[in-house]
Amino acid sequence: NTMNGIPSLLNAVITSVVSLMTSDIGSSLGSFATQQWGIYYQGQPFVISDTVGAIDHKKGWKVANAPQEEGAFQSYNKVETSFERMVTLVKGGSASDRNDFLEAIDQAAGDLEMYDVVMPDVIYHNANITRYNFRRTTKNGVSLLTVDIFLQEIRDQPTSNLSNTAAPSGQDAINGGTVQPETPSPDTVTPQ
Repeated sequence: NTMNGIPSLLNAVITSVVSLMTSDIGSSLGSFATQQWGIYYQGQPFVISDTVGAIDHKKGWKVANAPQEEGAFQSYNKVETSFERMVTLVKGGSASDRNDFLEAIDQAAGDLEMYDVVMPDVIYHNANITRYNFRRTTKNGVSLLTVDIFLQEIRDQPTSNLSNTAAPSGQDAINGGTVQPETPSPDTVTPQ
């Protein structure tokens, strides 16, 4: 038995594979569309965009070096630096919508609040907006606003909570005595 020149068993296998692939693609796209991406403040998007265009991540470490003789150096420590993120948000709509969108981003960029960068697989907490930029050209659509927002991790140092410490007034007084001037002996005096 052949159908369109393909044996029936092979035709059944091809049909099964195609239906599995299309169902996987559909479920993948559906799960991607339901995931929350972007920049959040206290659990809510800090600004409403039409879509998130990209999220870029940058993390690094610094290695400390000490100079040695004859121009050599020695590396002695490696310290983790704060992460940096760039989130690209895209906004269309009316000129008023885009203006409100830019004003909200501008206001957030000037504050000291902590934001979260959210992706389906990880959330990065304690980031502050350090800058943003956008560019509008006739080639990329004047009515579509694409804004790159840059965030940097803010590390909060824990405060010391000392307990059961002794008060300075509780220390016993130590009398070192007073020192009286003495005339040096003739052995220690040098002639001038």
